[in-house]
Amino acid sequence: GALEYCHKAISYSRRVKFGTAHRKKASPNIFENVNQDALVKLFEKAGDLKAAERARSILALHQDPEGISRALMALQQDKDTFMLITGLTRQSLKFR
Repeated sequence: GALEYCHKAISYSRRVKFGTAHRKKASPNIFENVNQDALVKLFEKAGDLKAAERARSILALHQDPEGISRALMALQQDKDTFMLITGLTRQSLKFR
């Protein structure tokens, strides 16, 4: 009955290798090893009006994933907040 069905299901599940078992591990920083031009194009294709600025902020903070998060959220809210959070200056980002 039910017990026999459970044993068969457990036995089957032990033999089956699911596709997720062999997936590559996720990177803690999805922007690692990505160049600025590629990031700008990615953001532009998404319709981002601040594509170049976002790309520069990510590359400037590439060793700090939390900093990247804060900078991207600040860009969404307010450019001045972004400058305060990152500690960057207009000259270091080469604004025009």
